Amino acid sequence: MAALSGCTGMDIIALLRKAGNDVDDLSMKVTGELSKQAPIQYIAMHVLYSFKGDQSKKEAAFKAVMDSQEKYCGVSSLLKKAIPVTWEIHYNGEEIYNNRPVPESIAV
Repeated sequence: MAALSGCTGMDIIALLRKAGNDVDDLSMKVTGELSKQAPIQYIAMHVLYSFKGDQSKKEAAFKAVMDSQEKYCGVSSLLKKAIPVTWEIHYNGEEIYNNRPVPESIAV
């Protein structure tokens, strides 16, 4: 999980800085679901990106995450070949993106 957060986090900071769109704060939380039987291994991962900053930088933050997840982060790309990797983006406390599937028990 540390490799995933490091890879995507560095992408995002580099992309935002290059575009002149620094944000005040970025925190990330990576969680994983483990298999129930041996060999114990990750069967899914989820990344929560939490940004704080000027509202005018919200779109740039969204684009940086999407570019990292879809183009640049080699760790994420490799993991996605084996397990589901989902992510959500919060900006100033507001959820602006989430690609986690809706559980069937609450799907309409």
